[in-house]
Amino acid sequence: MLESLLPEITLLIADYLPHPAVAVASLVCRSWRSRTIAILFRSVSLTSDSHITRFSHTIGNRADSPFSISQHIRSLAISSLRYDSITESGLASLVSCTSHLVQLRELRWELSFVPNNVKVLELFQAQCHQLELVALLVPKKLESGGTLGEYLCPMLKSPKFDNLVEFQLRMQYTPLYFDTDTSDPLNKMLANCPKLQSLRIHIVDCTGHITLFHINHLIASFDAELTLPFLRKLHILGDIGMTRESLMPSETGSPNFRGFLARYTHIEELCLDCVFLYDPPSDNPEHLAGALPSLKRFCGPDFICNILVRSSLAKQLECLSIQPVEVGPGKAFTPGGEYAILPLPKLKELDVRNLDCEDVFIILPMLLPVAPELETLAIESMYADEYATFLELFQYTPKLRQMSAFNLALKFDRSDPLHVTSRWVTKRGIEPLFEQMKEMCPQLVFTKPWVGSMMLDRENAKMMH
Repeated sequence: MLESLLPEITLLIADYLPHPAVAVASLVCRSWRSRTIAILFRSVSLTSDSHITRFSHTIGNRADSPFSISQHIRSLAISSLRYDSITESGLASLVSCTSHLVQLRELRWELSFVPNNVKVLELFQAQCHQLELVALLVPKKLESGGTLGEYLCPMLKSPKFDNLVEFQLRMQYTPLYFDTDTSDPLNKMLANCPKLQSLRIHIVDCTGHITLFHINHLIASFDAELTLPFLRKLHILGDIGMTRESLMPSETGSPNFRGFLARYTHIEELCLDCVFLYDPPSDNPEHLAGALPSLKRFCGPDFICNILVRSSLAKQLECLSIQPVEVGPGKAFTPGGEYAILPLPKLKELDVRNLDCEDVFIILPMLLPVAPELETLAIESMYADEYATFLELFQYTPKLRQMSAFNLALKFDRSDPLHVTSRWVTKRGIEPLFEQMKEMCPQLVFTKPWVGSMMLDRENAKMMH
């Protein structure tokens, strides 16, 4: 009976099941196995030599089998969780199977060491012609006397990725090592990616000190003649400092971040999850807006968001993820001011979940009344005395369909002074608030984790979609 189910129905059921359940379903019968194999092996993660050995053996010995998995693999991650979990000899086993991964779209190369023999990575570049995304992790442990460029160069100078549309580079090292030895091979690779649409750079300072690495230093390392005509997404994350002058036209003519943005006027999505060190600019908002004429989605510090919603870009913003400033004074969003907040007619998603509750209820009364098309809202929490205020604001967003709010509170039981216990309980009064909102908008859905398109995945330095 199970074998008689239509393939479409089987796949529909499997898509709703967690991965372990799909694995069990594949054992029901031969027919189900053939239908679920594509789901089971769509994404593969190799985290040890033993994983690689079994994977290579399976790929090589079953290349012509009806149950061959190689044609179904779209994403492959090679990641060493411990320093010795993947070794040089383990990587060598991959040489025999790269030619079978003809449908591979994503490659994540996240090793704790740079192999002496980079033949495997070169084979991925040469034989996996459908690769669209490559993510590289630069290890934090460098050999004595070595430069970061010497480690990057053999990994980036290989044959170009003709179809690459997204490149991610994550560095765990002292940012001061980022020099021409690093930037030259990086520039060469970017120049050999004619279709690149998304660039994400994540730098983590492993010294534990306050960063001295300025974003203008990073931008200056890019070749001034480098052109990425299809670049639409730019994400810069980690221990990188930015000053007021980074966002203003350079008075000296030296390279700065605003000048870099002005060269790529087609950028639609910008994420700046950096360290901000100085006062926010008070200049005309159009000075920054002029460098981002195509911007639709932004994730970054509150003071830049404050500039954007007061500029001509407000009319085209679709997603805004407001992050707190890690190092810097004062409140960015304050009522009034020389430049008023403009209507946000296209804003669909608003994320303020990383802000303090006090800041949230400064920002929401300023933004919700001018964002009638808002569909998704993420906030961290709210106090009981703010429920009525929020309910009033909710009337401005009749199209809101998804909302997340942390609605739990930690309750301590001190009845036994020697054994104090705690548990999470639902905040008093928030459930009636949700019920009132549901009455006003029956289609509204409440979620715990927000799944909006600008949600940061800091580990992989990317935004989730």
